[in-house]
Amino acid sequence: MHCFRHPAVSALASLFLISVLGAGCAPEELAAPIDGDLEVDADRVLRIPSQDEWTDHGTIVTAGGPGDWDLHLWGGFATTVVKRNGTYLFYYQGSDGFDDAEGTVSHRAIGVATSTNGIDFVKHEANPVLTWLPTNDVEEGAASGGAWVDPEGTVHMYYGANTATAPTLVSADARAASSSDGLGFVDEGLVLDHDDPSVWGSGDELFPVLGFREGSTWYAYYVPNGVSERAQLGVAWGPSKAELSSTAAVLSSGRNVHAWGPAGWARLSDSLYAVLVTTSSSGDEHLGSKHLDVYTVDPAAPNEFEGPIQRYVIPDLSHATLMLDHESGRWLLYYAQTPVDTYRVMTAPLSRQGLGSPSALAQPRPS
Repeated sequence: MHCFRHPAVSALASLFLISVLGAGCAPEELAAPIDGDLEVDADRVLRIPSQDEWTDHGTIVTAGGPGDWDLHLWGGFATTVVKRNGTYLFYYQGSDGFDDAEGTVSHRAIGVATSTNGIDFVKHEANPVLTWLPTNDVEEGAASGGAWVDPEGTVHMYYGANTATAPTLVSADARAASSSDGLGFVDEGLVLDHDDPSVWGSGDELFPVLGFREGSTWYAYYVPNGVSERAQLGVAWGPSKAELSSTAAVLSSGRNVHAWGPAGWARLSDSLYAVLVTTSSSGDEHLGSKHLDVYTVDPAAPNEFEGPIQRYVIPDLSHATLMLDHESGRWLLYYAQTPVDTYRVMTAPLSRQGLGSPSALAQPRPS
């Protein structure tokens, strides 16, 4: 078993950040301190913030009350954030109740809170903005999501759609949706079929946690459940949003990346991504403490991760997503702790060496 200590990051592809569980090396296998510098090219270096560079700004979203669509904020991986025309759109999963017979939350849906500064958010008055209830079964719903914005301002999302297949049973497919303003989504159909044996991790449930487009290729990272590949990260890619013809397990140093959480991304260039990984010291997503590790990936080889190059520890961590805002020159980390009844935000400055103004970095270009 080999662990990368300080990986050499050459010209890789865009920067995205994703929250997963159990990836990479166990905590005791890592050397410290970890190097957080990413080499964009021979003259430019971006620093991933260290733990002590983050400033917590408090709560951004709280659970609703009885009768609200977001009475509960847990039960899936639909935490994702984008910035569109100067407005931050924080998407999160809510559920309107708890079903004792099923032993889980009911009618999962995705809502949005908006902000002009990335810190002070207001829930959208017409929430939820994305629902999926084909038979109105209590366990159906939009259970995960990964959003991104194209240059025309359209917000795209790959999402996990729980669908009842029998009494007390659901499956989950990966579906696509889009919104012209980020405040109301239209379903665009099936993308990955849980019953398609050619799809890596198929057989029961597929939960997309990240989506983006780089050049002419579209990507969706997803987490299977209910099969032997459960809680491992997979990736699908192809020539169009609806045609993700290739799928594979995501590996780091030849090992599967075990995934159990939401995602987010931010683009640096056409050749550099970073991956934020939530790991569990026990190897089981329900046991042990969790922390965040940052990895790197080249979308030319989207299933091959390198790292980690940075680590964050948040007490009682449950969910986390992160974005890089070039315009304001900062990182933003949105997270929830157990029990999941609030989301909070932390920020850290964007530190560059030899980069000059923010425009020296490639601006986010998801498509």
